[in-house]
Amino acid sequence: MRHPLIPTAEKKALHHEYHVRLSIVFLWTLSVVGVIGITALFPAFMYASVEEVSALNTVSSSTKQPHAAEVSHFKTELTLSKNTANSVLAGISTSTLTISDVIASVVAVRGQNSISMIAINRTTSGKALITIEGIAPTRNMLLAFKESIQAALSDATVDLPLEQLTQVKNVKFSIKVRSSTP
Repeated sequence: MRHPLIPTAEKKALHHEYHVRLSIVFLWTLSVVGVIGITALFPAFMYASVEEVSALNTVSSSTKQPHAAEVSHFKTELTLSKNTANSVLAGISTSTLTISDVIASVVAVRGQNSISMIAINRTTSGKALITIEGIAPTRNMLLAFKESIQAALSDATVDLPLEQLTQVKNVKFSIKVRSSTP
């Protein structure tokens, strides 16, 4: 700002007023941008607050009554186990096939295969359906296990679905054995 006709004191006053006005405009612009930013972020803040309250309510309600839910689930499982045991006991008394013999036969021929479940169900005709689940280290060990079961339970048919033989190692299996005699 060079004005040769303006006295030096006036130049300083104009220069000072220029800087003050520039600062005012800058601060006003900054405040407008801040208000717009706050306004734009307010819905997101409200949504996050509502979600937080909802999550806290869910957590607090689940921690208040976990034992009641677990106890009712346990009672249901116990009732189902009792009914299953009664039906198995009723089936054992009318059949020559005993559960302990079946389990002993399966465990005797399992080799290195890990068995996680053995389920024995009786059909209405009195025949047994045995389901064996577990993990075999290799596909060949699983096939050998199937053949051993067929040899141990000679009067039964052993079903091993082909899709379970797609893996080479750590093969998860579910073998179904159907007895041909009641």
